[in-house]
Amino acid sequence: MSKTGRICFIGEKAVVSPFRVCGADVYFFTPESWPDIKKKVKEQDYQIFFITEEVAPYFTAVKDANIVILPNTESMFFQSGKASLGAEELRQVIIKAVGTDILVE
Repeated sequence: MSKTGRICFIGEKAVVSPFRVCGADVYFFTPESWPDIKKKVKEQDYQIFFITEEVAPYFTAVKDANIVILPNTESMFFQSGKASLGAEELRQVIIKAVGTDILVE
């Protein structure tokens, strides 16, 4: 049976664990665990992947996927020109939604 519409979170345990409450599939990432995670993900029909910044360099296996990069806690300080990849993506989404950059002082 297809699992269309499902989402999953892949990242460090402290970041992605809370999303289990939402009913999402959660995979705890370490470089050593990546081959197993990659295999499990390919077996599913996920529509949206939420991954942490540490996973992004590994995540080339799924084409035509909707991928959202979650910023890690250290990168959540929105200083102009100093945002990480995940923080910058989040900032761009907010700018698109509200029309201005509300995260920079």
